[in-house]
Amino acid sequence: MGKFKGVKVKDAKDQERELMISEGKAREYWEPENLVLSRTNDKCIVAYLDQWYLTYGEEEWRDAVMKHVKSDKSFSAYGCRKDYIDALNWMGKWACSRSFGLGTILPWDKKFVIESLSDSTIYMAYYTIAHLLQGENNMDGQKVGPSGIKSEQMNDMVWDYIFQGKAFPEKCGIEKSKLEEMRREFEFWYPMDLRVSGKDLIRNHLTMCLYNHAAIWADKALERWPKSFFTNGHVMVDAEKMSKSKGNFITLLNAIDSENMHWKLHKEDVKQGNIVSVQNKDGDFQAPSKDALIEESSVVKFQGADKVTYTGTIIKAPKKKSKKMSYTVKHDTKGEWTSQSWTVDTVRLALSSAGDGTFFFISFFYQILTYSLTDPQTHTGMEDANFESDVANNGILRLTKELEWFQTSLKGSSRTSIKTVDRVFLLKVKECMKLAKEAYETMKFRDAVKSGFYDLQNARDEYRNYHHISKEVMNLKCVETYIAAQAVAIAPVCPHWAEWIWTEILKKQGSVTNTKWLSLEYETNMFDARLELRRSDYITQAIQSFRGVLKPPKKKKKKKKADAVEEPKWVRPTAGRVYVRRDFEPWRLALIEEVKNLRGADGTINSKTAMKTFIQRINQVPALKALAPKLIKKNAARLIAKVNDGDLSYLDSKLPFDEVELLKENLEFITKSLELKKITIHLISDKSAPDCHAKELAAPEEPKMMGYVE
Repeated sequence: MGKFKGVKVKDAKDQERELMISEGKAREYWEPENLVLSRTNDKCIVAYLDQWYLTYGEEEWRDAVMKHVKSDKSFSAYGCRKDYIDALNWMGKWACSRSFGLGTILPWDKKFVIESLSDSTIYMAYYTIAHLLQGENNMDGQKVGPSGIKSEQMNDMVWDYIFQGKAFPEKCGIEKSKLEEMRREFEFWYPMDLRVSGKDLIRNHLTMCLYNHAAIWADKALERWPKSFFTNGHVMVDAEKMSKSKGNFITLLNAIDSENMHWKLHKEDVKQGNIVSVQNKDGDFQAPSKDALIEESSVVKFQGADKVTYTGTIIKAPKKKSKKMSYTVKHDTKGEWTSQSWTVDTVRLALSSAGDGTFFFISFFYQILTYSLTDPQTHTGMEDANFESDVANNGILRLTKELEWFQTSLKGSSRTSIKTVDRVFLLKVKECMKLAKEAYETMKFRDAVKSGFYDLQNARDEYRNYHHISKEVMNLKCVETYIAAQAVAIAPVCPHWAEWIWTEILKKQGSVTNTKWLSLEYETNMFDARLELRRSDYITQAIQSFRGVLKPPKKKKKKKKADAVEEPKWVRPTAGRVYVRRDFEPWRLALIEEVKNLRGADGTINSKTAMKTFIQRINQVPALKALAPKLIKKNAARLIAKVNDGDLSYLDSKLPFDEVELLKENLEFITKSLELKKITIHLISDKSAPDCHAKELAAPEEPKMMGYVE
């Protein structure tokens, strides 16, 4: 209806608006989207001023950027793609000029300067040549840079030659070779692989960056537009928002300042009965129900240990109701000034452990080590990261103790022979390096530190503990490999510490930053990983089994009789005999044959139908028919699982390793782990071996022990 009948609504809206204004039926009115308060706490309104706008949201321009953002192949948003799409749909005209303050003068209207966000969206292109134009110690650009080019010589035609690939401006007064060098620098570094910023800039600066790249390099999306943005949350300190008024505001410089003081709020365990009131959604405090469970993050008033009433926040609450419920509450005000002096590396370690939303920039450092830039799509960086001062404090001691261990272990590890424990250790180090690599590639730095630092050290601790118990020396090659892996794995986070290890302890040539990522493929390809893990599991399970034999027997409750004879007091065995059976029992051989028959053309077994088929066959096989069905089903299920996992050695008629040899290899460790004086190993086929119940129970891969007092 009306003058614009038949016109699309989106087009008619602006036309009707202009018509109503021209006829005096309407006037322009502007207001903030939400309440805006100044620093003086005054309510802000929109000022009606002469203004220039960038027409973000223009359909053709927006659609080109939207296509780029939506494509996994062209753009990575690390879990925030929807936020960019929403920003593109929301953003409209943007006021890009102002009449005061710092900024570049608007070329066509010199009474204005360009607003800072609008003027900072393709500066990364300038970074590629800044070292030639500006150079070092020349922040304001007043001096002529290394290239000898003056600022007034850099006109539009010169910029077009460098950035747009247009013809050389013959009358620019600049040597062609200098501009060719700049063009090479720009084309080498562009497109921008990664831009790291804060989550609050998605709806302005970062989206504008995409828009402006699209405007300047309209037909070169893949060659010139940003390839990825990583957005992080804000940083909290000890689960509190950083605030100067709270005394917990830490800058990067004062984090490593020896005079840095930090206000640390106290924590206190508070019983349910000492919680006076809980803050509700309206901000009022009301008494809690007597037995009600109070949620974490609730603000409460409570009576402290000194009988004074305080206000605080529950940071740990019981998971379920009980008679003695207790909460960990962090005080809002009560605390103490503590001296916090950390090293650069311990601050970085604490930042990387704070959450995947803060320690993002080390990804490229890692990717240099791996010689591969990846295109991950997920992360959790929008959450606020929590910098824990205790992690930084403990990091100083941890890193120092590790250095000491590296130095002493290299001197004390002289063994060159390789054992199962060494091979398994190398496999664990390899797995930690693999997981750390995957975490770095997807920018999950907390996971990277977990795998490449803490889990790696846990694997080392197990290896070290084995040798501490067995009183044997560690394998020198394994220790060197571990130290090298630790240096490389943590180098993106603790580069100074890693560099010291690499050059001063390992005496490696060059920098750790120039070495490739250690995969340990060479070190572990020399043996069968499945077999070594199976051998390791054998020792672990054998010790668990033997330990059960050495426990005192459970006492049976019996009615006391007047003439009852008192049982002799149990004495813990001081020695043990281990019995090993090498030959498979007839039923086990029959079971293996039946499982072999269940394999399909591809070598796997259909686990859904296999057991039904197998059960039907049991009664037709004499060797299986006589045994308990539960035992047969349990062993069959185990074999099927192993076969489907790719380990066909379980279908062989004998074990792929010598049990006696393996037990002897680890005899010192087993003996001392069980706190025995000695252990002897016997084959059940050995007629001289003493007869006992353990000898009868021994089965392949299931050795049995009999303990005795020597």
